Amino acid sequence: MSSEKSGSHLLLLLPRDHGKSWAAGMYAAWEITRNPAIRILYISSTSSLAVKQNSFIKDILTSDNYRLYWPEMVHQKKLRERSGQNEKSR
Repeated sequence: MSSEKSGSHLLLLLPRDHGKSWAAGMYAAWEITRNPAIRILYISSTSSLAVKQNSFIKDILTSDNYRLYWPEMVHQKKLRERSGQNEKSR
């Protein structure tokens, strides 16, 4: 993980199954919240893991808890589309 603004780099070293992906996803969501224009490059060992992690970050940013604490960060059009999809699936 690195921060473009400060030029610093972060390295997360933990054994297997100790929450590295979770921590990286939460960190990415936090950085996006702080700076919506940020560009993040997420690199993983396989493309399927990178896609899974991208979905995890997107789920954080579109969650009910996220909307509760940062309602100004949620695009209203996306919310309407999402609520319409939820109603259709019922």
